[in-house]
Amino acid sequence: GANIIDICVDEICVDENERNEWMQWIIPVVQEMSDVTFAVDSSDPLTVTAGLEVYDCSKSRPAINSVNLEVGRDVLIPLAKKYNALLFANASGKDGIPNTKEERVENLEQIMSMMDEEGIPIEDRYLDPLAFPVGAAPEAPQHYLDAVSELRAKYPEVHLFGGHSNTSFGMPQRKVLNS
Repeated sequence: GANIIDICVDEICVDENERNEWMQWIIPVVQEMSDVTFAVDSSDPLTVTAGLEVYDCSKSRPAINSVNLEVGRDVLIPLAKKYNALLFANASGKDGIPNTKEERVENLEQIMSMMDEEGIPIEDRYLDPLAFPVGAAPEAPQHYLDAVSELRAKYPEVHLFGGHSNTSFGMPQRKVLNS
C-alpha cells in the first residue's frame, strides 16, 4: 500500500563508484517490481544522480531524498527540476542538526526559497522538520510539533512528513510509544 518507496545503497559499500553502480543496478530492478514512486536516496549527491540517470520516468515519477543546507546538497534542487522529481527536504543546517523549532523553520524556509528560485512546484515539495529521540532530548518532540505547526501555517499547500518513530528510539516499550 505504499505510495513512495525509498531506495538507498549507502550501507552496501563506502566506495563511491561501486555505490553508484549498485544504485544504477537497483533502480531498474525495483521499477520492474512496482509502478510506485521510488525515492532515490543517498548521502552522496553523485549516487542520487546515478540513480536518476537510469530512472524510467515513463513508469513513475522519481523522488529525491533529500536536500538540506549541508555543504553540497543544494545540487539536488536543480536535479529535481531536470528529472521532474518530487523533492524531500529536511531541516539539517550548514552546522548540522537543528536543536530548536526556530532553527528547523529557518533552515526549511531557506530551502523553500532555493526551491522557489529553481521553480519547483509547491505540490512537489516535502518538508521534514526532523523528529528526534525523546530519550536524548525531552524537549525535541515539542520543537518538532511546533515547527510543523508553523510550517503548515506559512506553507499550507506543502507536504509535511517525518520519521515519527525516531521519537521513541532507545526507549522501553517503543512499540507502545509509536502507537
